[in-house]
Amino acid sequence: LGWVSPMKWALTAVVACLIALQAGGLILGSHKIVHWKLHVVDDLVVSGPGGQLYAFAFLLAYALPVSFVSALLVTYVAPHAGGSGIPEIKAYLNGISMPQAFT
Repeated sequence: LGWVSPMKWALTAVVACLIALQAGGLILGSHKIVHWKLHVVDDLVVSGPGGQLYAFAFLLAYALPVSFVSALLVTYVAPHAGGSGIPEIKAYLNGISMPQAFT
């Protein structure tokens, strides 16, 4: 039983490092995507007379599928993810048990 506590700490440290690496990868990946998107928009704006319209069409074509997929996910896969989470936190702090609230 003496080795359980060091193993828990080691596992906690490993999981924390993995989560930090994942968070860093997500931040860097989203930064690269935004940088690419703004670069394409900038190139479209300066491309010619209809550049602003093309840039708007690109942003629309980029945003519509992404928002459609996220709306489908919230509607059909995880409806509990649709809100801000503040009412769930208040209910939990008041002692109300809600399954699937924090998953």
